[in-house]
Amino acid sequence: MKKENTFDLWAEWYDYMFKGREEDVKFYVKEAEKAKGKVLEIACGTGRVYLELLRKGIDAYGIDISDELLNVLRNKAKKRV
Repeated sequence: MKKENTFDLWAEWYDYMFKGREEDVKFYVKEAEKAKGKVLEIACGTGRVYLELLRKGIDAYGIDISDELLNVLRNKAKKRV
């Protein structure tokens, strides 16, 4: 039996809670553009930052402990292709 992950409960609401708060995304993209190589986003969640890094052509990888947040990210990525 899979242990419940508290972060999974946030998956449905995460993007809604951060709507209109993109200052952090701009900051992280700017910092990632300075990198001299690959970028790792720890706790990439629904991809608010991660997908923007990829859109800007940054060689980025993302990890998260929440399967549900990652499912949201995957669905968003499919819609962007």
